Parts: sequence; structure tokens; C-alpha cells
Amino acid sequence: MAVDTLTPTLVKNAYEPAATAVVDLDRLYEVDSATLATSTFALAAGDGNQTARFPAGKRFRIAGSTAGDNDGIFTVVSSAFGAVTSIVVVEAVADGADGFITVGAFEPAAIGGDTNDFESTEHELVIVRNVHASAAKTFTAPSVANARGRFGAITAHSLKAGEMAFLPYFKRDGWTTGTTIALTGEDANIEFAVVRLPR
Repeated sequence: MAVDTLTPTLVKNAYEPAATAVVDLDRLYEVDSATLATSTFALAAGDGNQTARFPAGKRFRIAGSTAGDNDGIFTVVSSAFGAVTSIVVVEAVADGADGFITVGAFEPAAIGGDTNDFESTEHELVIVRNVHASAAKTFTAPSVANARGRFGAITAHSLKAGEMAFLPYFKRDGWTTGTTIALTGEDANIEFAVVRLPR
């Protein structure tokens, strides 16, 4: 499963002689309604058109729904805007009108043997976080032999609850046989974001 690659916006002003990368990693939206029959979530009318944040295949997390009925991770089938932004998902949805969607650069770790992968330009910052409330979770970045035959995998690296790790500038040599770098997490409480940095 591909991880979205976020390109920062560069901002300059009189007080900042150097360019500053501004990265919008997360957005929070309140669920205005959820419909079981169509597996659809609707955002509040005041949120406007948010379809660009919910392309097909995008995964997002919901928390805070009544009795936890809709708490979990969902995969977008499609999104559309009329009076509100409506999001059709793959997974089953419980009828309701509450809960909060977190969507942005972070993608929950893929499960079932899949990986979170991205195309490396050797100018990416990978951010890994553990969103579990209390338990430590692990992530892995497997390596391949570099030009000297050496390996340097990050294997089952543990993050405490709420902890983050920052992995800058993965070189293709030693991390991928082509241009794709694969990451895995212990479960969906591990989330990855990939920020493509200015050259």
C-alpha cells in the first residue's frame, strides 16, 4: 500500500530569512452522520468541499463515536461534495452522527502482510508514530545489501505510547532494489507520514 508523499509549502517573510517548511500532517473533522445502508460518512456543512483529502484508497481513523461503534480505520471508495462532503468506505458503518475523523499525511500501518511503501527521491523525511493509548508498538524498515554488501535494517524498533520517530533521507543504496522503500508496523496503531523535503 502506497503512503501519500506530502510536499511542504515554503513560506518566507521579513522575520524568516530562510525558507520554512510548513506541513499539515493531520486534520480533524466531526462526523455529521453515518449511514449503514450505504457505508457512508458525511462531514458537517461548514467543512466545505473536502473531497481532495479523501481520494479513493485513502485510509483514515475515527475515534469518539457512540459506544465506539464506528471507532476504527476505514478505506475510501469514493467521496463527493453536494451540500456536504460524503465519503463512501469499504468497511461496514454503524448508523450514527458523532465521532471524529483524523485524516492527513499519516497512514495507519498496513496489515495482513502488506507494507506501507513510497517512492524514494532520497529527499524524504519519514515520521513514525504510535497512537496507542498505553502500549508500546514496533515498526520495521527492511534493508537490502548496499554497494559494499552491508545491511542496515531497522528491525522491530519499539515506540512507547504516544512516541514518534524521525527517519531522514533514506538512501536508495541499501534500502531498496529500485526506488521503492517499504515500511511495516506491528499493527494499525503505528502510523507513517512521508514528507518530501525541498532540495
